[in-house]
Amino acid sequence: LYAAYNDILDLQPLDTCSQLEVLDVEGNCISDQHRLACLAACSNLNSLTLTGNPITEAPLYRTSVAAQL
Repeated sequence: LYAAYNDILDLQPLDTCSQLEVLDVEGNCISDQHRLACLAACSNLNSLTLTGNPITEAPLYRTSVAAQL
């Protein structure tokens, strides 16, 4: 799913997409790490792009995201 630059804040609807393998939400408005918790249900997710979201400015955000997933 390529959904870059769409002012997305919430990824909750994706928690039912268990077959999702690639998610590109570059340049959106995701600022809270808790908004990514729903992606743990996407067991086939192997590529996640968050570049350009406010969340990427947090210290150690990659480690935190990886731990959630």
